[in-house]
Amino acid sequence: MLNSIVILAQEVAPGATPVATPAAPATTASADGTTSTTGTPPSVVKQEPTAPGWVGMLPIFVIFGVMIFFMMRSQKKQAQKRKEMLNAIQSGDRIVTNGGIKGTIVKVNNDFYLLEIANGVQIEIVHAAVGQILGKDNNE
Repeated sequence: MLNSIVILAQEVAPGATPVATPAAPATTASADGTTSTTGTPPSVVKQEPTAPGWVGMLPIFVIFGVMIFFMMRSQKKQAQKRKEMLNAIQSGDRIVTNGGIKGTIVKVNNDFYLLEIANGVQIEIVHAAVGQILGKDNNE
């Protein structure tokens, strides 16, 4: 059953609010014994055409894209700094490996570094094993 409220046109005193009253539905009986109720038809409201569903997701995609751009940019900067650090290593530099071993670079080779970790104790490490440069060895 359709219930609708009709606001009656009436004179309203200043400061008063209009009164709403329910419309009386009209009931009709058909030949087969069924009844149907009709009331005042609801007002037809024109709706503006809506945008496709993906348009609402567009700001999320833009924010996600900007976030990925900045993450990739910072990774490239860090990789560039590391590459410069590894290229600057020379004989006599004190370093710390990624495993935590401290030592002095004795020899620089294309594939590895020869690292002296104690008097007379030398090990070979690959370039990727260098964690940080501590500076020049003061014993020279």
